[in-house]
Amino acid sequence: MLAPLVAVLALVSATSTSAQVPHIVGGTNVSIELVPWQVSVQTGGRHFCGGSIISKSWVLTAAHCIYVINSYQIRAGTANLRAGRLYDVIEKKVHERYNMLAYDCDVAILKIRGEFRLGKKAKIVPLATSRPQAGASVMVSGWGATVEGGSMTNFLRATTVQVVPLNKCRSCYFSEALTSNMVCAAVPFGGKDACQGDSGGPLVYGKNLVGVVSFGKGCARPYYPGVYADVVSLRKWITQKARIK
Repeated sequence: MLAPLVAVLALVSATSTSAQVPHIVGGTNVSIELVPWQVSVQTGGRHFCGGSIISKSWVLTAAHCIYVINSYQIRAGTANLRAGRLYDVIEKKVHERYNMLAYDCDVAILKIRGEFRLGKKAKIVPLATSRPQAGASVMVSGWGATVEGGSMTNFLRATTVQVVPLNKCRSCYFSEALTSNMVCAAVPFGGKDACQGDSGGPLVYGKNLVGVVSFGKGCARPYYPGVYADVVSLRKWITQKARIK
């Protein structure tokens, strides 16, 4: 079963399953200074998705994270979900062509009240203008589950995976309609991946944002790469809606 990597059930129950709640698998705890663009998208005081600071007032996340819920806050400037600074979200925009069945165009942006207090622990991440080549090492981070079927963590984790060619990724998800608005990443034979609770979080190449955590089959399973919304192909929409020059 394919599952978006968002911990929806964590909002209403402490019980979770592998199809509902899995964080970064095969990763390590990291300081926020390593990924200062990373934020936690929260509702009711609880983390449920990741996001990236893309301007002084806007966060990029996954459309499936905010398609239903209407009240959000952003926690920024911390690797510990019990610290940092909270910002109220006052506006959301979901990609008009977002397909909730196939996760195509799975991006959305959130505007906070005021501006982020930028510094060493909170920085704007540049949007990539070109895709990394197949095999390139990219980093994904988040507060999601560390094992499939696990629970979320309060401490930020990250891991490095490699870009998988889209045609190869399509052969893995042969029954799914993967589009050019997606990018895949994994390691040979599995073991490293994003997981539920990491949805909406950043996939970076160097210090440029190349992907948004979207979906996968389980977490870190062999032969099933993680699938991300492709920032390069969706960049025009992101910059226009967030008025980024």
